[in-house]
Amino acid sequence: MAKDSSRGLSTSALARALDKTSKQMFAELAALGWIRRDDDQWKLTAKGEFEKGKYHTSDKFGTYIVWPDSVSEHPALVKFEARLLSHTDLAEHCDYDPQMMPRLLAELGWMKPHLHGWQATAAGKLQGAVQHEDQDSGVPQVLWEKSLQSNQLLQQRLKIARGEDLCAGDEGVRTLDGRVLANQGEALIANWLYLANIRYTTYMIIPELPGQQADFYLPDAGLYLEFWCDSLNAHQLARKMARKNHYVAHKSEVADVRSDDLSRLDKHLTKLLLQHGIAL
Repeated sequence: MAKDSSRGLSTSALARALDKTSKQMFAELAALGWIRRDDDQWKLTAKGEFEKGKYHTSDKFGTYIVWPDSVSEHPALVKFEARLLSHTDLAEHCDYDPQMMPRLLAELGWMKPHLHGWQATAAGKLQGAVQHEDQDSGVPQVLWEKSLQSNQLLQQRLKIARGEDLCAGDEGVRTLDGRVLANQGEALIANWLYLANIRYTTYMIIPELPGQQADFYLPDAGLYLEFWCDSLNAHQLARKMARKNHYVAHKSEVADVRSDDLSRLDKHLTKLLLQHGIAL
C-alpha cells in the first residue's frame, strides 16, 4: 500500500519507512502491545490507539490500521531491535555455549527449526520471543526481550544443562532428560547428546566383561563413548583400560572424551560423530 498523507501510514508503509519487512513490523507492534491478532485480523489495542493508530477503509484493501507519520520516528520502533537479544547475546549473559542455546530454547518449546532458521512458538511469544528475519538472507530468526535473562524456568534448565544440578546426598548429577550420572562431565556429554537429538544409552552392560559398563553407547552409530575424567582413581582407571582393550580386541567403534574437551564440547562431539557417520 502506498503512503497517503491524508490517512497516514499503513503498517506495510511504516515497515518500508523503517527499512523492515511487513512481517517483522507486525511482530514488533504486537510485541509492544499496540496491536493484537483477532480472527485473522489485526486489531488496535488501547496502547495502539494512544499512539494515534486508527482504522482506514478502502474499496481495494478493505479495513486496515494506519499510523501517523510521526510514528516512524518513535523510539520504541526505531530502536526496537536494540532492546532485544539474539540467542548469542542470551548465551553470553547466561555463560552458556552459544551453539547450544537455541537447542535449549527449542527443548523448552519456545521456538522450533524452520526454513534453515528458527520460528517462535506460541509458548515462546509468551516468554518474550519476537519473530525476526535476516535482512540479507531472509532466514527466520527469533529475538528475545531482555526479561528472559531472569526467567526462572530458563535459569532452572540452564543449571541442569551446565551439569550443576547435584542430587541430594552427592549421589550424582541430574541431566536434562532425567538421568542421574556419576559426574558433571558425563552429565554435560549426556545433555549435548540429548539436545542434539542423538539416541544414546548410559552404563550399558558389556556381557564379555562381568561387572563392566560402558559410559555411553550410541546405537545409530554403533559407537561407544568413554569419558576420561581427571579425577579417576587407580581402580577406576584400571577398569576403563580393561574396557578399552576389550573394544580394540572386538573391533568395536569407540571414541574418547577427556576433561579438556568439555570446554569445546559442541565442536569436539560434532567432529567426532561426523567421523562415525552421524551428521547434525
